[in-house]
Amino acid sequence: MHVATAYVENPLVKAVLIVVLLLVLLTTLFIAGAGPRTSPKEKARRREALEEKWEAELRQEEEEREARARREEEEREARARREEARVEQEIARAKREEEQRRAHTRERQLRAREERRHADALWADPKLREDILDHYLRWLLSRPSEESDSDRSTLVWFRGQKLNQAVIERARTWASSEGYAVHDGRRWRLTRRGQRIFEEYGGDRKRMSNVEKKRQQPSVKIDARGAGTVAHTISGGVQKSTVNNTVPGAQTSGEVDLAAALQLVEQLRRALPDANGLSRLDRERAEDDLGNVDRELRASAEDRNPGRIQSALEGLRTTFVSVDGLVQVVNQLWGHVHVWFSS
Repeated sequence: MHVATAYVENPLVKAVLIVVLLLVLLTTLFIAGAGPRTSPKEKARRREALEEKWEAELRQEEEEREARARREEEEREARARREEARVEQEIARAKREEEQRRAHTRERQLRAREERRHADALWADPKLREDILDHYLRWLLSRPSEESDSDRSTLVWFRGQKLNQAVIERARTWASSEGYAVHDGRRWRLTRRGQRIFEEYGGDRKRMSNVEKKRQQPSVKIDARGAGTVAHTISGGVQKSTVNNTVPGAQTSGEVDLAAALQLVEQLRRALPDANGLSRLDRERAEDDLGNVDRELRASAEDRNPGRIQSALEGLRTTFVSVDGLVQVVNQLWGHVHVWFSS
């Protein structure tokens, strides 16, 4: 053991061992480097194969891109066709709706024309017209607080025949213009004047009209000097004024009673502040119309403009349509001066 250790520790022996190991290593490296080598042809063949592989991959990618582009183009064309079909359907539906609207419009026009023709035929008979107007007023009188289908049928059926809307509208217009009926924002109802027809005169409009005319007529007492006192009854009150009949050609002839007309204007002015249901704009408009009427009544015959009076009275009728009593006074005023409108 000691001999072997001493032998290994000998420098010469160490050098020999190192040389042997180096030779073994070099031999191994030589053997590894001396293996089979790739020829140039093989390298070229391998390079060609690799290039063909790359080209195949490029062709495959190009084909996939082209296929994807074709699919996208087909999808776009399909969407465009669907959108075009939808637009065509919309156009066709719009045309059908327009044709239907036109057909309905023509039908409504024909029906309205027929209703007007029927209304004209009924209105041409004075007796039948008066009966229809009485029928409408009695329907308003007996009408319940809330309108129902049966309530409506009571209105439209008259003597076994059905009244169309044109006839009913004419009856409403007439009742409103005469101050018998008014629309209160929800429904049509009788005014106080319309109720008086049945409460005081048993439904006899003609008798009530005659009584009102007698109340409106002034009574004149002429004294020795040619001056007279005119007494005019307005809503139960007697107003008096003095007129002079001695001036030739004065506007106190039997055509227009200026004193009574001016008193009615004053009555409307006094009643205006207490009138219910009028807005501030309505009151201002009524004041302007009353001022126009007053100025024209007081103007001379040469300067007077009857058209301005007529326009103002029509405006007052519109303003006072929902106020019981005032429309009647406007109608009385109209009755005094209406001869100017037809002259």
